[in-house]
Amino acid sequence: MAPTDMDWMKKRQKSLKRILANLDTEERELEKRGILFKEEFKEVRQSIRKITGAIEKRQ
Repeated sequence: MAPTDMDWMKKRQKSLKRILANLDTEERELEKRGILFKEEFKEVRQSIRKITGAIEKRQ
């Protein structure tokens, strides 16, 4: 894999990790208001972790 591809993948991985952190924040804010989407947030987190794991395997 070309070095530029690796750089691009690392940036995407970092971006996905920020999205995970933002999801945590959003979930807490919704919970404060009594709005619960636990299963939905769990599914999104699993999908993002699956993608970041695949990126790690390719590096």
